[in-house]
Amino acid sequence: MACAQTESRCVGETFREHSHPKPAQLSRGLGTALTEALAVAAVDLGFHKMIGKLFTDNLASIRLVERCRFSRVGLHRRHGQLDGEWRDVLVVERQLRARDYGSTSATIKPS
Repeated sequence: MACAQTESRCVGETFREHSHPKPAQLSRGLGTALTEALAVAAVDLGFHKMIGKLFTDNLASIRLVERCRFSRVGLHRRHGQLDGEWRDVLVVERQLRARDYGSTSATIKPS
């Protein structure tokens, strides 16, 4: 996941390219809660967009970003390698607006 600043320069960080939760951590809402908390923090820091790149067969992550109001914006063909095999990568983004979140202490509920 990456964030782009509102200025003309581009800034961002990839948190972790390959995160694999343990079975006990699945379907508990942790990914949604973390993504929404990141959105609040990004707004507080003046960012206006979050960007994600996901392997196209990573259905759990695709469902997560769709739950968190990301839009599909593109596809990189044969963009990333996993286990020596070139894979397609889905590009998603979420526009951030401060008015959607209110103050820094706002509690965000996924839509």
